[in-house]
Amino acid sequence: MDEEELLKKIINKELTICETCDNIFAYVPNKIFCSNCKRLRWNAQMRASHKKNKNKRNTQKRVYYEKNKEKITAQARADYAANPEKKKIYREKNRDKLNARRRVHREKNRDEMNAQKRVDYHKKKDASE
Repeated sequence: MDEEELLKKIINKELTICETCDNIFAYVPNKIFCSNCKRLRWNAQMRASHKKNKNKRNTQKRVYYEKNKEKITAQARADYAANPEKKKIYREKNRDKLNARRRVHREKNRDEMNAQKRVDYHKKKDASE
């Protein structure tokens, strides 16, 4: 299509130009963004909303988990029973990532972990005497 045909179709409301990326798509009343731009805008809005309401969302998740703990754990058990190799495969693929996460956690909580080990050691020692 050349420019004249394109302009004619736009004027006759057969085609529309996207407001952000200048993509051309079929005319739909009140539609000013192509599907790709619409999806990108929606994702950006959702990210902003999630960032803004993070505490509220976490509270909702926690309350839901407390109410439905049995159902959630039963579903997790069923999923694991259906495919027990899944966890093993994940661990093999992400060994470095998991080790790095463990290392960071241990460095961050080293003092607390050592204090707890000392308490446990003395309890065990006192119980044996």
